Amino acid sequence: MPVQRRADMFTPLFRWLESRIDVFAPFDERETPPRGVWPFMWHHIKGVKGWLVLVMLTGLGFSGIEAAMYLMVGWFVDLLATQSPETIFRDHGWLLAGAAFLVVVVRPLVYFANHAIVDQVVVPQITNQIRWRNHVYTLGHALGYFQNDFAGRLSSRVIQAGQSIRGATIEVIDDLWYALIFASVAIGFFGATSLWLALPVLIWLAAYVVLLIYFVPRAKSRSEANSLGRSSTTGRIVDSYTNILTVKLFARADAERSAVREALSRWNAAFLNLSRLITGVSVILQTMNSLLVVVTAWLSLWLWSHGAMTPGAVAASIGLVLRLVQMSSWLIHLVRGVFENIGAVQESMETIAKPHDLPDAADAVPLQV
Repeated sequence: MPVQRRADMFTPLFRWLESRIDVFAPFDERETPPRGVWPFMWHHIKGVKGWLVLVMLTGLGFSGIEAAMYLMVGWFVDLLATQSPETIFRDHGWLLAGAAFLVVVVRPLVYFANHAIVDQVVVPQITNQIRWRNHVYTLGHALGYFQNDFAGRLSSRVIQAGQSIRGATIEVIDDLWYALIFASVAIGFFGATSLWLALPVLIWLAAYVVLLIYFVPRAKSRSEANSLGRSSTTGRIVDSYTNILTVKLFARADAERSAVREALSRWNAAFLNLSRLITGVSVILQTMNSLLVVVTAWLSLWLWSHGAMTPGAVAASIGLVLRLVQMSSWLIHLVRGVFENIGAVQESMETIAKPHDLPDAADAVPLQV
């Protein structure tokens, strides 16, 4: 019961946050969404730009604290090496208390603010608002629009538009933003400590960018083929179920199964083609990461042996590099995910962003029957 009561304390706050965006807010149902991926995305997210700025600000605070924690570890190691147990709390008690307050109080609060905005305000509401508005706009098309495409594919692209626009937006302004801030702090620390220490990180970063340049366009094209295979297979299956009476009465079972099997086979081939690329790039990345860790550790030891680094700086440097290495695997798939979502947005845009063939007149009134 005490746990339940504590959970209930947050319910009013969650309800307030969740009511900031009205999924079904009125909009111009006759306005044709713009062509072009970025205009199409902005058309749907411009109404929440203030919340997206808050996501970036809280993300900036959290990523800065995360990077500072590694620097505090180095400071703490040096403190232990230079202070005695009798003097450490007397001389540095307030600094230790401030560091503890930053980690125990400020960090969770900033994390909560960031995730409350992302998970309670932006993600569910904007995803379904985009779906609702695209559905309403699609219903305004003439009959021929629906007769010239699979119902399953149309519905799939209306649904995936919300998920893909939201996914690409949040991945860039929250996740990629976090990685950029952390990497900037790390490189600044390495450069301030020693240019020799910054050199392997900069070389690794340049190689990482080259790997992204190689990987992302290929992943984008293969992801688009994979997405096309998914929507085509979904369209065939949904249409079979939607027209099941016709299928049962007039279609040949072998022909119906063959159509779905052919679509699924193409989808599987596209999926495998994408997986080959991911496996190869992942192996190259892990080799680069291993080299970075070893070279940084060796350089730190060399600089320490010449009195150019303290033990705390060595600990902070290795910790930052290990964190960068850990982030690199996540980041390369995150970038791939961004381009996958952009590819899905492009598919949805090409289907949805078409003008109505038979629009109502501007002064039209509801028909009275």
